[in-house]
Amino acid sequence: MQHAGLLMTGMHDFAAFAEKKELKKSTKVLIHKVEVFTENEILKIRVVGSHFLWHMVRRMVGVMVEVGCCRLTNESVQDMLEDHSDVSPSHHTAPGAGLFFEKAFYDSEGLAEFLKE
Repeated sequence: MQHAGLLMTGMHDFAAFAEKKELKKSTKVLIHKVEVFTENEILKIRVVGSHFLWHMVRRMVGVMVEVGCCRLTNESVQDMLEDHSDVSPSHHTAPGAGLFFEKAFYDSEGLAEFLKE
């Protein structure tokens, strides 16, 4: 079974993960990669995307935690991405503590090299 982060890769409409004020513009985001790994006994989640909506990554992480704890299913994540869910990702927003912006890419070559790593 794939982890919920893999379900979120690709081009999706993240309207359910966005703040209501963002619904006036496009909420489609291309997620290149979601990695879950440990480093020095710290669980890390890296999300690489074309851009991000306000609170989107915090909600993605919160949803992945809920799937990992068996309180949500991969099917419910798919429903959230298709905006057919009774459950809102905002109910699972992870705290901002520990969240940081790692890197920006301004050319496709730099992004392609990073994705190969």
